[in-house]
Amino acid sequence: MATIEEISTGLRIGALVKNSTLAEHEVVKKHFPLLSLALNAGASAQLRNMATVGGNMMQRTRCSYFYETSMPCNKRSPLEAGPDKNQPTGPRAVER
Repeated sequence: MATIEEISTGLRIGALVKNSTLAEHEVVKKHFPLLSLALNAGASAQLRNMATVGGNMMQRTRCSYFYETSMPCNKRSPLEAGPDKNQPTGPRAVER
């Protein structure tokens, strides 16, 4: 359950694979770079070293603002939410 296996249609990722292990796996970095980037951007190193793929899938989002893309702290969809005006350096433009 803690294995990453290359199969003919992609990857079989066990539920107990740590997010950090998956993000740094050579096959993931080579063939699924967006997955690697998303895993690395999604949490701190300490959390990635403890969090598992299965745990992330089963976690219920507790943030009341999670589904509201207009909230500045919601970084899921910058193109839909627009620029974050609360940056220390001031507003930034989001290129499309």
